[in-house]
Amino acid sequence: MTDQNQQETSTEDDAFNSGTHCARADCHTLDFLPLVCPHCHLAFCSSHAHVFYHECSLPEVLRTVPLKEGGSISTGDPVCELINNHKPPATRTIKEDRNAKAKEILAARFPVAATKERKPTRPAKELSPALKLMMLKRQAVSGDPHKKDSAVSPLCRWYGRLGCVMPTSESQNLPWDEQRALLKDPKAIWFDKNTVVGKIFDIVITSFRTELLSHSHSCSTSDLQLFTIRSGNILQVITDQCSATWGDVVEDGEEVWISGRNFTLS
Repeated sequence: MTDQNQQETSTEDDAFNSGTHCARADCHTLDFLPLVCPHCHLAFCSSHAHVFYHECSLPEVLRTVPLKEGGSISTGDPVCELINNHKPPATRTIKEDRNAKAKEILAARFPVAATKERKPTRPAKELSPALKLMMLKRQAVSGDPHKKDSAVSPLCRWYGRLGCVMPTSESQNLPWDEQRALLKDPKAIWFDKNTVVGKIFDIVITSFRTELLSHSHSCSTSDLQLFTIRSGNILQVITDQCSATWGDVVEDGEEVWISGRNFTLS
C-alpha cells in the first residue's frame, strides 16, 4: 500500500471512529460522522463537505455543473451524492383549517346523540273541581270592605270569581265562550254566605263603579244585574232573588258577572 493510500485510510479511520473537527477554518465543528472530501482528502462536517462549501483542490471548471430536478447537486462526487441521498426531504408546510380540525376532534370525542323524535305533548289535564276550588280559596280576598278575614269563618264563606261584562257592538252577538275569552279575568273573591243578595249587589256595583262609568253605563241597580252561567250555557240571573241569602243562590266556585240588565246570550 502506498504512503498516500495509507494516509487516506488513516484519515478516514480516524474521522469515523473518534470524531474529527471540521477542516474549514471558520467552523471546527466536532463531528463524529465527518465526511472526507475525495479530492482534498480533508474531513468536514456535513454542512461544509461539499466542494462548494470549502476551499477544495477540485478544479473550478468541474464545480460548475447544472442542478438536478428537485434542487439536488450532482458532480459525480461521492461526498456530494452521500449528502444528497441522506438529506431529509424539505418540509412541506400544509395549512390546515384549524376550525375544521377542532370540529373533527370534538366530533370524535363527543359524538352527537341520535336525535329522538319528539312525541306530541299531551294537552294539559283538566283539574278536578275540588282542586280548582282549593286553589281558588288560596287566592280569594274579601269582597266586602267591611268584613275582614278574621270576621268570617272559612266555613261561612262563598268562594268564587267576580267580573264585569260590557259587550261592544262587535262582541254582543258572539257565543258566550268567545265573549268570555275577550273579557278580563274575573277576580278571586269571597263573600259571607249569610249576606242577602241585594246587599252584595250594592257592594259589587261600588267595586266596578269606575269601569261602569268608563263605558258610560248607569250605576243604578235598576239598570244592572248579576248573573252566572250554568251548565248548557244557561244564563242564571242572581239579582232576581235580591232578598235571598247569597249562599242559597250561588254555588262555590262559580263565576259571577255584573252587566247591563239588557245583556242576554245569543
